[in-house]
Amino acid sequence: MGQIIPGIIAKDTTDINGKYLFEGISTGNYVVKIKYSTIPTSMELSTKVINPGEDMINSDFNHLGISKIISIDTSVHELIENLNIDAGLKLKICPEFCIPISFKKL
Repeated sequence: MGQIIPGIIAKDTTDINGKYLFEGISTGNYVVKIKYSTIPTSMELSTKVINPGEDMINSDFNHLGISKIISIDTSVHELIENLNIDAGLKLKICPEFCIPISFKKL
């Protein structure tokens, strides 16, 4: 694993659907970092891997809000972009009005 050199090279804000895109990125290894102070205090990042191997629905961020290393190679078509770096938010604590419910087939 190569050394990660600190320093922000690009910033973006997600849209209403949680999507973001950094364009014009050159070949290299990168990480994406979530600005933790923007997450509502009642929420936290989910680091759960729902289904191993199904990258589109797994969280790619650790508890510090840093993604795994992303390799971009502008000379290899499959490595020009990576649109699968995503995360989920979950409630830290359920408020007092939450009640347990279940779902069953009739």
